[in-house]
Amino acid sequence: MSVETLTIVISAAGLLITLGGGLFAGFAWMIGRMDDCFAEIRGEFRQDFRGMHEEFGSVREDIQQLRGEMNDIKISVARLEGPRQRLI
Repeated sequence: MSVETLTIVISAAGLLITLGGGLFAGFAWMIGRMDDCFAEIRGEFRQDFRGMHEEFGSVREDIQQLRGEMNDIKISVARLEGPRQRLI
């Protein structure tokens, strides 16, 4: 092999290694940045989820209270209507 051919082969290999390393570094940077963004979004989602969970808890308590009040209303209405008349 001549010196010129050897120089071209070594230059091409160096160029490929440089480009490959640059692509690898670029993808690594992009993945790291995406992970940071997703972690931030997950944190916000978890905070929103905790708030929703607390709201659902208060809604459940309100529903339980309404059930008790509805039961009292049913009893009051039944007392006002009196006993049912029998057919026979």
